[in-house]
Amino acid sequence: MSRAWAWPSASCRRSGATLAAALVAAVAALVAIGWALSGGSFAEPAVVVTAAVAALALAARLADQLRRESTSAVTSEESEEGFRELADRTSDAVLICDSDGIIRYASPAVAEFGYTPATLEGLSLSDLVHPDDRAAGSATALAARGSRQPQRFPCRVRAADGTWRHVESTVSRYRDPAGPGDLLITARDVSDQVALRQQLTYLTLHDGLTGLPNRAFLEDRAKEAVDRAAGQPGRPAAKPGAAVFINLDGFTGVNDSAGHGAGDLLLAQAARRLRAAVPPENTVARWGSDEFALLVESAASAPEIVDLAERLAAAIAAEPFQVADREISLTASIGVAFAGGDAPGDLLRNADVAMSRAKESGGGRVEVFASHMHADVVRRIEMASDLRAAITAGQLELEYQPVMEFATSRITGVEALVRWRRAGSPVDPAELLEVAENSGLAAALGDWVLRESCAQAAHWRRSGWEPGICVNVSMRQVTDGHFAAAVVGALDDAGLPPGALTLEVAERVLIEGAGPVADGLADLRRRGVRLAIDDFGTGYASLAYLRQLAVDTIKIDPSFVAGLGEDATLAMLTRTIIQVAHDLGIEVVAEGIERLGQLELLRAMGCGLGQGYLIGEPTDAASVEALARTGWQGGTPAPAAPAPAPAT
Repeated sequence: MSRAWAWPSASCRRSGATLAAALVAAVAALVAIGWALSGGSFAEPAVVVTAAVAALALAARLADQLRRESTSAVTSEESEEGFRELADRTSDAVLICDSDGIIRYASPAVAEFGYTPATLEGLSLSDLVHPDDRAAGSATALAARGSRQPQRFPCRVRAADGTWRHVESTVSRYRDPAGPGDLLITARDVSDQVALRQQLTYLTLHDGLTGLPNRAFLEDRAKEAVDRAAGQPGRPAAKPGAAVFINLDGFTGVNDSAGHGAGDLLLAQAARRLRAAVPPENTVARWGSDEFALLVESAASAPEIVDLAERLAAAIAAEPFQVADREISLTASIGVAFAGGDAPGDLLRNADVAMSRAKESGGGRVEVFASHMHADVVRRIEMASDLRAAITAGQLELEYQPVMEFATSRITGVEALVRWRRAGSPVDPAELLEVAENSGLAAALGDWVLRESCAQAAHWRRSGWEPGICVNVSMRQVTDGHFAAAVVGALDDAGLPPGALTLEVAERVLIEGAGPVADGLADLRRRGVRLAIDDFGTGYASLAYLRQLAVDTIKIDPSFVAGLGEDATLAMLTRTIIQVAHDLGIEVVAEGIERLGQLELLRAMGCGLGQGYLIGEPTDAASVEALARTGWQGGTPAPAAPAPAPAT
């Protein structure tokens, strides 16, 4: 079919009918008038004349109608020609279809889809529209026939090369009275825009480093899984599935030691191991940082899911990761939570809580969520909020445990210990410190303790007693960039000489600390502040490290002291520690002395200082000062121990 229409236009058909009617009326009028004038036998000539005149009037009216329709036909033809010119020029494909969906006209723009107008004319639209979109297409066509407004219809159509293109189309009634069922369709190829949207959606819902789905994707899938588990009326509910959270133990150390680039490589390798260990119907996602998550959507039993979690832990720990010519071995802390009618957010939260419990228990293990875990988390969150308020309002307290010089039985120093009464009840000190560490309040808490301790030590000095004061500092506190300045500020504000302050740090702070941490501590020591290793013998440090560490004091862990008089090996180790420390010019303080026999053995080994419940429990400032003034009454002073040899 050419671009010219093959069927007669409606205006032409109407003009022919009008012309025939006009001719018949004119002939009838002329016959009637002629008959009457020739003396034909009509009963009433006037009636005949009147009828003839009426017939002539009708003929005249029909002639006028004929003229109008002729003008309308010319206008219609011009309109059709204008429509064809417009359709030929537009970049959108234009189709006209009859009531059966057969294409009667196609514009040249269909070449964008690989067709020519001739190849499309006579085809059915259903041959071009994607099967999944045909039902919606039929509904759109029906709506267009009954409306004056165009109907929008996004769909996929088959191009000449067999590919499916995304199009945005409009469907409207074609305004031709002779063809009331015809439809006018315009279509624009939007495949590039759809592909871009799909790519953006993919990037929005996937992690760029590992290629795994991200947190937003997993949360959506979890909601769908929980909805499916709820079931539908008349149908049984599906098995609920589970969420599994995986944390890479020790990953932070990889970033610190090998750099973030190496850490990224390790994460990518871990993602591949996890994906390979999980059935394809389940979703593995990167939750964030060094955490991954698994949504188990298959109908697996609880033992099967726990077994899967164990396999994931084994996959991480099975062999070292190859990163930057280094082999790095890691374990994983894994938490498992089963869906049980809770909201999807609760399912993921519970798995996260169980994972945190696995980390707190030492890592490298699988924990299954129990309801009390969430209660513990809520309690800790509330405690962190209350602790922040207590620090701000100065509602904490300090107790001081006396440190005795064995040679004279005098109280020569104290260790400051923070205490907190929450809602009138004492909080366990270990829990207090754990809440401070986990909530990011360790630095603020340590700063408060440091300032209060320095102020109290300065007050004692003004009253005539000059004890040294020991203050514990945490890893978070020491690694704060303003730590050294905070210590100097506390000393200056209190008017306390630097030599009166001893900072106690855990072994790992000195062993792992490097760069700014070591430099800051060294700067404070040059200013006169003393440095002590707390709980020596239980962590990283060993006797070999003592020569490398710039410290003034080591505090022997109570676990060594507890075995004195009962365990010969512990006694030998304690004696060796004291001797090596003396050889290096390092002062020794024994912690946890509870029996007089322990004190006597330590004296005999040459230990110079000690603390513990035998000497004095932690108490308030007034009580420890009173003890210092009256002297310790638990035993007789022994002969003075030899002075430590100078450091080599």
